[in-house]
Amino acid sequence: ISWVAIAREDIRDMMGISVTRINNYMVVATLILSVAGGAVFSVDLGVECPDFIMYSFYMCVGQGMTFLMMSIMFGVKGQNTAFSCTMKLLTYQVRPECPAGYNHDYMQQVQWVERMGMQSLFRIPGILVSDDLRPGRG
Repeated sequence: ISWVAIAREDIRDMMGISVTRINNYMVVATLILSVAGGAVFSVDLGVECPDFIMYSFYMCVGQGMTFLMMSIMFGVKGQNTAFSCTMKLLTYQVRPECPAGYNHDYMQQVQWVERMGMQSLFRIPGILVSDDLRPGRG
């Protein structure tokens, strides 16, 4: 395994951890936003409630919902930025290695075995070093 493949895998793992963490925060923010939305529609302040308390309540809940919606939008933006930066990093900085050229000549190997006979199939690799016993020679 080359170091480039290991580096690319590590970068993908770190990006995955970051995106998962952002996703968890977005789920929590969405749940809290739903609770705040439920508070707006289900609360009954009554007729005897002073106006400043009612306005303060709705203003606080409205601000809370605004900030929760902003946190969800920033979470989506953070995920998109993480993906795009990771793709740029993996394509421009840590490029995958070019695959090795595939130029094995099977016919040459078969002809070598036919020329050398059956002993070439049962030889111990590395012991026969004569030029005429190597494929592609002779």
